[in-house]
Amino acid sequence: MLTIQKLLKQGYDKLKNSKSPNLDVEVILSYVLNKPREYILTHLDEEMPLDVSNKFEELIDRRKKHEPVAYLINNKEFYGRNFFVDNRVHIPRPATEDLINLIKGVLSAKFKGTIADIGTGSGCISITLALEFLKANIIAIDISEKALIVAKQNADKLKAADRITFLKGDLLNPLTKKVDIIIANLPYGWSQTTRSLGEVWTDDKEIFFQPKNSHQGGKNGLDLIKKLIDELPNYLSKKGQCFLEYDPRQTDEITDYLQKTNFKFDIIKDSATHDRILFITNNS
Repeated sequence: MLTIQKLLKQGYDKLKNSKSPNLDVEVILSYVLNKPREYILTHLDEEMPLDVSNKFEELIDRRKKHEPVAYLINNKEFYGRNFFVDNRVHIPRPATEDLINLIKGVLSAKFKGTIADIGTGSGCISITLALEFLKANIIAIDISEKALIVAKQNADKLKAADRITFLKGDLLNPLTKKVDIIIANLPYGWSQTTRSLGEVWTDDKEIFFQPKNSHQGGKNGLDLIKKLIDELPNYLSKKGQCFLEYDPRQTDEITDYLQKTNFKFDIIKDSATHDRILFITNNS
């Protein structure tokens, strides 16, 4: 039998060229053992059964091929809560927490209006808002039935299911009346070098394990964002507000596009000081 220490060493050796080999290996072994990282680091001489060793080696081999750790352990933390994720949904990113913080800075905790989360994916945004704004009416929309299954699973797990209405459909179309707040982290990646942006969107190989429709946003990455902006007049209430995440490299193009609308807007920086969030208000 292999000890924890030997398993860790095997993992470190296989993942030595990854961004965070030690952390990845320890998180994966913690998952396989269903023990905290502190346990494995203080029980190095403990021998592991063959089934544990085999499962660990299988996951390490998948990680070596750049499959995201979140998919390997079916978990990603977002805003202090654990969300189930697999390859049906995009993995929540820390930058998206800035969307939540911005909304909390704008709305009262007693807000009683309607918030629509467009492209809900794992449900991390809609569920977080349901738990942060206990009096709000929350709607979560996604075009993917598979994603909605995951989102509903997370809502049940985090005891927010009775606070959220889940709808299947394209962008704002499922809404039957105007809403007060629209929030969306839509796909804004692009797959090739473009004239306006001059570079590929990402060289992160992990991204391409995730559903294509969760990160590909057309030639310049703005197809869905522009389409949603075009739909806003029909779905945003008179004093409504919209919060959209985008790639900082798209700032000039999205600013030019918004200047041709009747909306007021601000560009908000994320916690890493990058232009990241469009804060749009109805000017009617």
